[in-house]
Amino acid sequence: MKKKILLISDNKILGFGGGSLEERKYYDGLNNYVETHGYDLKVISPDNNLKNTLIDGVTKSRKWDILSRVCGHSTYMFFNWKKYRANVLAYNPDIIVIGRSRFGFIAKDVKHNLPQCKVICNMENIEYDYVTGYFANKTSKIKKLYVALEKYCVKRDETNAIKYADALDYLTQRDYKRAHDLYTVENKREMILPICIEKETNLSKKANKKTIVFIGSLNYGSNVDALLKFIQEIWIPFFLMNNDLEFVIGGSNPNESLKQLVTQIPNCVLYENFANLESIVPVQAMVIAPIQKGAGMKVKVAETLSMGLMIAASDEALVGYEKALELDKLGAIIRANTTAEYKNAIIDYCNKSQNEMEQISTQNKKLYYMQYSYNVSRQKIAELCEEILMH
Repeated sequence: MKKKILLISDNKILGFGGGSLEERKYYDGLNNYVETHGYDLKVISPDNNLKNTLIDGVTKSRKWDILSRVCGHSTYMFFNWKKYRANVLAYNPDIIVIGRSRFGFIAKDVKHNLPQCKVICNMENIEYDYVTGYFANKTSKIKKLYVALEKYCVKRDETNAIKYADALDYLTQRDYKRAHDLYTVENKREMILPICIEKETNLSKKANKKTIVFIGSLNYGSNVDALLKFIQEIWIPFFLMNNDLEFVIGGSNPNESLKQLVTQIPNCVLYENFANLESIVPVQAMVIAPIQKGAGMKVKVAETLSMGLMIAASDEALVGYEKALELDKLGAIIRANTTAEYKNAIIDYCNKSQNEMEQISTQNKKLYYMQYSYNVSRQKIAELCEEILMH
């Protein structure tokens, strides 16, 4: 009998941002797996243009976001699940992949009503820790109370996701360890499934000066903290007057104070809305990833490798990229956590010749292909599906 697989996501699979990239990785891997074996794949997500959507109408609303917390859950998908669970039970899948650990209520319900169905939980973050990073700038008493409620709801859902899933996959070894520290993880099939992105990015934009680039969501607290610290402690003191160097910032939803700060820096430009990375990132630029806490930036390192660029990144940003660091023979992936380390990394980049930058581009694209491409994720997702179907 033809096996049936269902992927459930609260991110647009064909959207933008780290969450969408993660879901697209899984969607691609599952599509490849079912096409190879003649199985069937259905999807529940906010996308409206997927050929294999199980139901139309997954919606996100502020009202549902708030009410889900009142009900003790951490995502608006709680109400989507109540609305569409009958469709899922009727489909009767052999495997359900839940796109994040906030969907613990789905895992619990499925195992109670479809006990033969295998549940895979994609631990794209340790969501309990992600809350801390996301709300890093919230200091008022009301905001602190909200964060406490959010942590309660997240931990409740994440506990159930881990309890009822048959298999768990993690982005990094650190996430694996953290899950085991926070929760009881017993008798699970577990796998490290690293950040993987669809294809390399071929840059063509020319620049007449060396360029430092920061890309990231500018409404994510840990990103904003890291960026402001970089500007105030590194860029302004050491590179403000360097007319041969430019700092490019690209990200959504910057606050007014950041926008105002950028206007005061002559060799800095902010792109709030841009079609793609190719439109703002020049050839032979260097990317920085200075985040100090939280779950952000991990996709950006893989994207940087796929563009063939140098990167200076914090310990936090480089979690999960240990193999790339080991294989880097050109000093193209620089570990930087202090003011002096970032300053030296930028100076080192400025002193690189065009020939050296071309060698770095070749090496880093190769690292991307070997470690963080869809070739890797397709193989691992297929292995995980085969393993749980056999048990």
